[in-house]
Amino acid sequence: MTDLFKALCLALVSFPLPLSAQEPPLQLYSGTYRAGSDGYRVSFELTGNRVELTVGTHDCLGQMNGTLMQDQLGNYVIMDDDYETTQCLIALRPNAQSATQGSFDLDQGPGCTYHHGASCQFSIGDLQLQPGS
Repeated sequence: MTDLFKALCLALVSFPLPLSAQEPPLQLYSGTYRAGSDGYRVSFELTGNRVELTVGTHDCLGQMNGTLMQDQLGNYVIMDDDYETTQCLIALRPNAQSATQGSFDLDQGPGCTYHHGASCQFSIGDLQLQPGS
């Protein structure tokens, strides 16, 4: 059963994520990316292809570790290290509304509440690389 679940998760990563032709290419560099407002904060730490996501509000705190991967069209997804016990894929999309080059949005898929509970989520817009990180 575990091998079947692994195969399904890997198959999900291979499906292309929809991107429109107008969106700029996503440029990711190792470092710390942050976004948030009104007490809601997400931190995205990238080292090579390893990702650590942290989310926090006054009601929740969550963390996920995973691997940054690309699908066949070059779109980025984060595959959760714990995919054997939970399915949590997170898509990274360029943020076309941001004036900052390299800004992106996170969109979490199902199964991510395991990492942060029901009161918050990893989905957020306008993550930007922090100076000096």
